[in-house]
This record gives sequence, structure tokens and C-alpha cells, in this order.
Amino acid sequence: MNPFAQWIKLVERLHYDSGYVFCNIVDLVLISHINYHKANTPLTFFLIYDQNLNELLIFDNSNGFSYYELISLSNFFQSDNEQYHGYFRSLIKLADQFEFFNQGAAEEVGYYFKLHNLNDQLLFNDLKQIQRGEYYNRTSFANGTLIRLKQLKVPYELNDFKVIANQLKLIYQKFINTNKLKFYVLYKKGQEFYDLSTNPLNKLTNLDQAKPLDKTKKPVLASLKDGKKRIKVNETIEWNNQKIYLNGYLGILSEPDFKKAGIYLYNNNKLIKGINVYDRYRPELLFGCADHLNNTHLYGELELANLSTGLSSDLFEYDAKFEKQLLKILINLVGDKNHDEPDKISGQIKVLAKQKKASPPPTKKTKKIDSL
Repeated sequence: MNPFAQWIKLVERLHYDSGYVFCNIVDLVLISHINYHKANTPLTFFLIYDQNLNELLIFDNSNGFSYYELISLSNFFQSDNEQYHGYFRSLIKLADQFEFFNQGAAEEVGYYFKLHNLNDQLLFNDLKQIQRGEYYNRTSFANGTLIRLKQLKVPYELNDFKVIANQLKLIYQKFINTNKLKFYVLYKKGQEFYDLSTNPLNKLTNLDQAKPLDKTKKPVLASLKDGKKRIKVNETIEWNNQKIYLNGYLGILSEPDFKKAGIYLYNNNKLIKGINVYDRYRPELLFGCADHLNNTHLYGELELANLSTGLSSDLFEYDAKFEKQLLKILINLVGDKNHDEPDKISGQIKVLAKQKKASPPPTKKTKKIDSL
């Protein structure tokens, strides 16, 4: 078996946690867009699934690829560009046939080409020029990249795609909340489009009515002993001959809520661990058992920079030695589950719980209804 066929077999065996399969496609254009646009000009990104054709349309208003970037992209397997490799891992995981329409911002013409995975060989046809207005006619954007993925390997039902939309909202919340990304996710069934940013779902008569994924609301934090709402985290972990940079904050939820509590872990500003309630980072030394107060009160968001998230970009890769150092830092800031003194968050949680128990909120009085 040749190396490329082996690579494709590896890709097909990869497991992605639903929405993360799209991250390599989004990231390539998002990072380039942010680096190019120093001002806060948001990237607009569309993800549209057509149930009738079992096709996926992905397009954006980025600067698009230049001619030379397209050449490099088409020869990705001969390069060591991990972003390009990740891009095609996601595409091949989703489908075997692709069409590309690209219009570079600085290019006088656009380009079109096809890709086809046939017998574990990815076949590229030659780049063909298209008029500069072609991309605008297809997307209403002056420049960017459009990919049509044909005959997806796994068709999406409406509810499945709704889950993916919600995952993407959470994964990219830092970009969406800071107006760096406007992300539209739509589902076409029959002749109707469903806007997956709304709950309940809205049926659209035209795409101009679509709304981007909502910003993620952050929970309200209680005041700590020093009057601040959070403890900032800025640490470095030496591990496997590299430096992992730990940044973020820790705090206490103003209202106890197991569904919101836990430590959310990010990488490159994307949420990697914490989309689901039981997926959050809740080490037993900090959070205790299921009914421990810390499990409903302790909240944090931490960026783990320079730590690998694997080929599928959805799972941190570390060992017991790394976690031992991470826990040492967190316990130093928070205190362990048994810490009672109010000098650390774990102790302050117990103090707040006692105060609330001693002064429960007043119950609402109900009007007495006279019997007839």
C-alpha cells in the first residue's frame, strides 16, 4: 500500500466528536482572516447541508487563497504544513468528491478545481480560471472560498445537524463573543431552509433572513473575599521538553449549578474540553464526589497553549506527569476539596453555602382563593 493510501485509511479510522470535524476547515480561513484583518472585521462563514442532494456547502468572505497557495494546497501531501493536512483530513472524513471555487482578494481572476478520492487516491484536476464575478454570483461575497462536498459518507438528519450547530457555537464562542466570527448554519429539506441558530427552528423564505449563531452567555460569578469576581491564572508547565502556557481564570458561581460548574479547557481559543456537562475537567482532588459543593460552585476557563489536541483536534493529549503539575497549580489557587479556610476558593464556597443555608431566600406568598 502506497503512503497516500495509508494516509487515507488512517483518516477514515479517525473519530471526530461531531462538530469538531469542521474545525480544520474553519480554522484555516479563520486564522488567516484574523492575521490579515488587524481590525475587528468579522469572518462570515456559512455551513449549509442539503438533505435532498446529501451535499454540504461551505463558503466564506475571507481573502481566499492566492494562486500559489492553491498550488501548495493541492500538493499538501508533499508538504509538512499541518494546517493543510488537517484541512484534507476533515474533507475526506466527510466525503469523497469535492468542488472548489476560490476568489483571492488580490487576484484578478478566480479559480475552480475538483477533487475525487478514488481507490484511496486523491485526484486533482487542473486549476481552471473563472471570472472574478463568479464567486460573487454564487455567494454574494467579493472573495473567499466555496467548497461543495458531494454525497456525504454519513447523511445528516435535522436534529443531528442542530447538535452540530450548538457544538460549533460553543467551540468558537470566544471568536463569536468578540465579533471576530459570524457563523451561519442552515439545513435544507425539500424546498425549505431551517435556520439552526434559533430555538425553535425558523423556516426561511430566503437566505437573507438567516441569523448567525448566538453569543454564549457567561454565568454570573460571586464576589470573592478580596471583592474581585475571579482569580487570574498565568502559569507555565514544563513537560516533555516543551512549555505549556496556562492562562485564564477561576471563580465561584453566584448560584450553584452542576450543569454550568466545572473547568472549561481551551486551545487556540477553541473549547476542547467542556461542551458536555460530564466532559468538563473535574479532577476528584478539587471537585470531590458528585454531591460535593465544589461540583456545583467551582467554575473556570483555562487556555492550554502549546498542548497537542491530536489529529482530530478534539482531545488534549497529556500524561499523568503533566496532570500532576496542573493539579498542583490548581490546588495552590483553589485549595483541595477538603480545604475549609476562606483564604482559597474551596473554603469560600463552603462559607457561601453556609450563609445561604442560614439566610434562605424568602418564599413567595400565594393569594388565598376563597372557596365558592
